Amino acid sequence: MAELFPEAFLSELTPKEGEVVANPARQEEPVLEFEEGLRKSFEAMRECLPKDGRLTVMFTHRELRAWDTLVRALRDAGFRVNAAWPVHTEAQWSLYQRDKAAARYTLILACDPWEGDGEV
Repeated sequence: MAELFPEAFLSELTPKEGEVVANPARQEEPVLEFEEGLRKSFEAMRECLPKDGRLTVMFTHRELRAWDTLVRALRDAGFRVNAAWPVHTEAQWSLYQRDKAAARYTLILACDPWEGDGEV
């Protein structure tokens, strides 16, 4: 990857200004900015994807609203989720997870470009 995008690997730190996150410390409307950023990201991916291509998304979150936001952003960007697989990603006995309301699963979504003609 470094050969294709050398500028992406120049710094040891991740640039924060382009991140798609809901961060009340840095944003006036964190949830709205997150939703808009997510949709724009998926739109950019759709533009790069071949017509018969498939987008695969891995997502983990413990709040239902985040899942709703994800699916809405995918739909608004022109994708249709056609398959989903849950993957158990956190060990129950992990010290990191102990006494926390952390998500135990990651969901892998297979999404196809959708033109909007017919059912989602």
